[in-house]
Amino acid sequence: MTDSDQPREPEGEAALDAEAFHRWIDAAGEHLGSARLLVEGGRHPDAVLMAEQSAQCSLKSLLHAVGAEASTRGHDLVALARACAREVGLSLPESQFDGLRRLSATHLSSRYPDALPGGVLSDYFGAESSAAALNAAEATLDAAQGLWAHLLEGPDDQPEVGDL
Repeated sequence: MTDSDQPREPEGEAALDAEAFHRWIDAAGEHLGSARLLVEGGRHPDAVLMAEQSAQCSLKSLLHAVGAEASTRGHDLVALARACAREVGLSLPESQFDGLRRLSATHLSSRYPDALPGGVLSDYFGAESSAAALNAAEATLDAAQGLWAHLLEGPDDQPEVGDL
């Protein structure tokens, strides 16, 4: 790791913005709940959309909590996860980055029919897609909540988060 890749240490407990964290992580949980309901109703493209939104909010919760708002621009989940690594010390295994890559690729295609070569969204997003999206979103939410709890405990080394 270069110096620019090193996590930025929050300057004491006052540097953490609990209100911002909870605002974003609560939204992540709501989106994940919606995704689960959509899966139950067979609305797989919409479930993928909500799962991607959940993962975005989970990652952005950490960045907002440490005042790194400039790093929250955009929708690329991998870029957001890297920003979390740099700004907050988030450590994810490569398999979790793979899940974020796959989920990030759905940002436009799960929203707009013209983002795909033809057909309707349900031709591209079925039960397998929504299950993978839910798994990635759940793992991202768990990672964000786990790191937040660790940040509240103090500056010790952060434990590695499990695979997707």
